[in-house]
Amino acid sequence: MSSSSALPYAIEMTLVNRTQKLNNGLEIPLLQLGTWELGEKTADAVYEALKSGYRGIDCASIYMNETAVGKGIKRFIDETQTPRSDLFILSKLYNNSHRKEDVEKALDVTLSDLGLEYLDAYIVHWPASFKPSADNRAWIPQDEQGVIINDDVPYRETWEAMENLLQTGKVRSIGVSNLTMDQLEDVLSYARVKPALLQVEIHPRLPQDKLVGFAQSQGIVVEGYSPFGNANALYGQENQLLQDPVLVEIAAKHGVSAATVITNWVVNRGIVTLPRSSNPQHIRANTQQIALDGEDTRKLQLLASHTRYCDLSELCGEVFFADEKTPEQIQYQSKESVRQRAISAQS
Repeated sequence: MSSSSALPYAIEMTLVNRTQKLNNGLEIPLLQLGTWELGEKTADAVYEALKSGYRGIDCASIYMNETAVGKGIKRFIDETQTPRSDLFILSKLYNNSHRKEDVEKALDVTLSDLGLEYLDAYIVHWPASFKPSADNRAWIPQDEQGVIINDDVPYRETWEAMENLLQTGKVRSIGVSNLTMDQLEDVLSYARVKPALLQVEIHPRLPQDKLVGFAQSQGIVVEGYSPFGNANALYGQENQLLQDPVLVEIAAKHGVSAATVITNWVVNRGIVTLPRSSNPQHIRANTQQIALDGEDTRKLQLLASHTRYCDLSELCGEVFFADEKTPEQIQYQSKESVRQRAISAQS
C-alpha cells in the first residue's frame, strides 16, 4: 500500500466478519493477516491485526517468526479475554519435514513456537522435499555449490502423514499449497481426506480463474497469497501493481487505497486473502468493505497477464508450475542447469 494513503482510523464497513465454510464444517475468515517478512514488527503486527478485528493469522515455519506470532496472539488473548476458539491460525509444513516420521514432529515445533495446543489448519507449503533437519525446524540445506539438497519423498507419503494428524487433535484441518490443477487432481485421486484448503498466489495480474474454479467445484476453499503482487521488496519493483492506473482509478472512485480494492476483489470471489503489513493504519484499511460494481470488476479482469511473482523453482530444486512454462524455461530452471550455473560462477 502506498505510504501516502490517507485513510481514517475508524472504518465502519469491514471484511473481518466475512467467512467461508470449509468442507469439514469449520468457518474460515476470508480476511487474514499474512506474516511473511514482517521481521521485528511481527508480534506488534499480529496484535494490531487482531485488535482491528482480524480473526485469521497465516504463518509458516520457514518465515522464522512463529515465536513472535505467538507473542502477538498471546498479548491479544490476555488483554481481551477472547477465546482461542474465536481465532483461525494456519501454519505450513516446510520441505525438510516431508517424511512420514517427521510431519508430526515439525507440527510440534510450530505449536511450541506459537504457544498453541492446536492449529485450525496445517498445509503442505511446497511440493518439494529437502534433506531433513536434525531438530525438525525449517531450513534450506545446500551443498558446496550452494545448490539445494533434496530428499526423494513422494507427495503421497507426506499427504497420508498429514491425514493422520487429524487423529491427534493438534490440527483441525489440512490442506495444500502451490499446486497446479494436475497436481491437485493427483492428490484427490488418492486422498482419504480431501484437502480443506488450497493456498496459491492470487492477485489481479494472476487471478488463476481455472484453478480456483476447479478447487471450489471440489469443495476446497482457496486462499490467495501476495494479493498486492510485486509490492514485496523481494519481487521486481518495476511496474508496481498497487500503482497500476486502473487500480488507482477504481480506488479514487471509492475513496480508498488500491490495496483495499484488491482485498475486496479477492474476498468477493469467495477466496481468502492474506494481506501483509506491519503498519497499523494499513492493517485497518485492508479491512474496509466497499461495493465494487460490474464496471470495476470488468476493469480488474483486464489486468490479468499471467504474471507470477513467487516461483521458487531454482531455490527448491524442483520445477514448479511447469504447465505455464516453455521447454526452454523448464530446462533453465532444472536442478542440472542450476548446478552448472553455480559451478560456472565459482570458477
